[in-house]
Amino acid sequence: GQKEKTYAVSSAEGLVAMSNIAIKGGESVILTADIDLTGVEFNGLNAFNPESNNTFDGQGHTVSNWTYTGGAADMAFIKGWVGTIKNVTIEGASLKTSGRSAVLAAKVYANIENCHVVDCNLEKSYWACGLIAGLYTAGSVTNCSATNSTVKSNGGTGAIVGVVNESAGTRSFTNCVVTGCTVNNT
Repeated sequence: GQKEKTYAVSSAEGLVAMSNIAIKGGESVILTADIDLTGVEFNGLNAFNPESNNTFDGQGHTVSNWTYTGGAADMAFIKGWVGTIKNVTIEGASLKTSGRSAVLAAKVYANIENCHVVDCNLEKSYWACGLIAGLYTAGSVTNCSATNSTVKSNGGTGAIVGVVNESAGTRSFTNCVVTGCTVNNT
């Protein structure tokens, strides 16, 4: 079987290193500290392949002050993910992308649990933009929130999820809260 591997990340440099590798099926990423991305060029984590069953666990930590202006599509803290995303807060992020984007997770087949977006801005994107997820395909979103944040997109725009993929599996949303957010669907 596949060898399971866990990457423990405690710094901005560690997150950048993780963004430059292809995370393989069965591998996990955990945060072991709060991480400040001020002035750091970070291009998102990615574990998106059919064999994936990955876990990202922020362990209650906060990732703050990420700025992305590169204009790529499928951009987010987690660009693509199959598996589970849980226990993280993204605070003070500002992203300008070209499409299918989110602050937390852009393109996901995942259960998203206890994830929060606070004081963030996502803009200049077409279709499928949300603060928690952009294009949401399968799984459950539970105990997540978006607070004092803005998302602006040209279609398929939402505070929690931009677009729910209508041709895919079962989805559920439980105990998700939106407070003080602006959603601008241009």
